[in-house]
Amino acid sequence: MSELDQVRENDIPYRMYAVHSLPAALRLLGRYNTDQIMDIVVGNQSVVIGNLNNYINPTIESGVMHGRALLEFLGLSESSGKLVSTKNKRSGDVSIEDFKLPKVTPEEAICLCKSAYPNVNESIYATLIHLANKGIAHTTTSLVIQDDQSAQLTTASECIIFLVQNCFYSKLGLSKIEFRFAKL
Repeated sequence: MSELDQVRENDIPYRMYAVHSLPAALRLLGRYNTDQIMDIVVGNQSVVIGNLNNYINPTIESGVMHGRALLEFLGLSESSGKLVSTKNKRSGDVSIEDFKLPKVTPEEAICLCKSAYPNVNESIYATLIHLANKGIAHTTTSLVIQDDQSAQLTTASECIIFLVQNCFYSKLGLSKIEFRFAKL
């Protein structure tokens, strides 16, 4: 299997599953006290017992980081709170252009998602990237948390999956990734 086949068949779907899990973790965060005990059961057997943060925190952080990586793969980044096209790819990074497909522009990222997600705007993507850069990847004093961040991250995750499905897999003539994760 070539490196690009590995990215297309394994790496991108892996990241998409993390992004797909983000809204469910955010819903749990909004519904329950995170100190409550949770029990993850597989086949009628408890496999993980701990407080809800044991699931929520890594799931949110993973979804945000993988969402940022997928946006960069598509050719999108953030600068001063604005969604922008990536400028330079780092050595070894793989992008949509390596598959002979064009980058997704900031305008396309908004317009393409508007039909399925009417409340999409530039700030949903910029919020996710900003949170990944300033809230998770680094300890910083410049992180700004907005009141509607949970809703923005939910919409951003849904739009990221939509963009990867439609601007990458569909344009390559491939089937879209089917998710088997139960929504909460």
